[in-house]
Amino acid sequence: MRLVPSPALRRVLATLSALHRLDDIERSEYAPTSHTLTGDRVRQWERELGSPLPTDVLLVEALHIPIVERALGRIDGSAAAHPAHADDDTWWPFWYGDPWAMTETSRDRTYQQAIDLCVAIRKESPMPADPDVMIAITDEDGRELKLSAFLLERIRSRFIPPEALEEDLDTHETERRESLWKEASESPAADADVDRDYAASIVDEAARPGSTKRVEHVKFGKGTILSAADGVVEVQFDSGEKKKLKRSFVRDL
Repeated sequence: MRLVPSPALRRVLATLSALHRLDDIERSEYAPTSHTLTGDRVRQWERELGSPLPTDVLLVEALHIPIVERALGRIDGSAAAHPAHADDDTWWPFWYGDPWAMTETSRDRTYQQAIDLCVAIRKESPMPADPDVMIAITDEDGRELKLSAFLLERIRSRFIPPEALEEDLDTHETERRESLWKEASESPAADADVDRDYAASIVDEAARPGSTKRVEHVKFGKGTILSAADGVVEVQFDSGEKKKLKRSFVRDL
């Protein structure tokens, strides 16, 4: 099943796509590292929540964009989504992480992370694609806003740090980031680019031998799944190459 972003999340993705085009230094920060979620994982989350998850939440999980992972406090993807029962009937905690993961300090692997950021999803029926979330950080009052607004706010802080952090960047670098963000925000990528580069879908864990399911890999191009087991697929690519890859590295056509 193909996942289609809400207009608000599409705007976030379009900004990231523009940054991917503009930023020669950190280009890989804005590109997806995956394009799929397994049906088993999605069903597990839905059992915990008791209703279908918002599309935008599933897209964030499927794409695993490095800068978005850091926006959620998940450095190097080391902290996976961690569903848990909410304390009340209003909010469902979904992402836990380190609120300082967006700072330069997070690049230091000796840095002691503190799991004190929680992003909780509002329980609604039906759930909108771009849900309300509650942002809770230890010793601070919780804030309620849209998921897309939270992501955009956190990603923007990566480029234009709050005053307390500006001393970590020289003037030239600060100006470079401000310029990049302004251009990407005012001239985001076209819908066609977002649909191509940030496509995501929910897939079955495995395919039967002899399957004719068509997939695409960002480097090897289009091909056909020959077999699948334990999250790994063997793909016969149209170029003639045959490769074994993680299922999340290819997207359905």
